Order: sequence, then structure tokens, then C-alpha cells
Amino acid sequence: MIDFSLTTIIDILTLLAIIFAVYKYFRDPDENSRREIELLKQRCKMTHNNIDNDISSIKNNHLEHIEKDIGDLKQSQVKIFTMLEERLPKRK
Repeated sequence: MIDFSLTTIIDILTLLAIIFAVYKYFRDPDENSRREIELLKQRCKMTHNNIDNDISSIKNNHLEHIEKDIGDLKQSQVKIFTMLEERLPKRK
């Protein structure tokens, strides 16, 4: 009787181990995928924020350069008009 009970207990434990192994076999890929998806989401957010910052930086730098260039053009235009007024005869 002891022999039968010990064999039955070992069989039950083996069955439980097999069930656990099958459960773990199917659960681990899901857990790994979930972690990878979370990492990808974080990386996407970081990349998106970096791109936004880069675009803002580029926009601000170009605006400053454009404003400076327009200011330089205005000064050049004033100089040209001054030279033209000095050299061209005035109409009456």
C-alpha cells in the first residue's frame, strides 16, 4: 500500500511538473514580448521627443539667421539708395 501511494504521489508530482512546464513554455514568450513592447514604446517616446526638440532648435536657428539676413538686406538697400540719390541728378 505504501508503494502504491508513493508511486501515485510521484505520478501526480510529475503531472504537475509537466503542466507547469507547458504553462511556462507558453507564458514566457508572452512576457518577453510584453517587455519588448514596453521598451519599444519608451524608445519611440524618447525618439519622438528628441525629434521635436531638434525641429524646434532648427526652426529657432533658421528664424534667427533669416531675421539677420533680412536686416543685412535692409541695410544694404539703404546704402544703395543713398548712393543712387547722391549720384543721380534730381528731377525737378
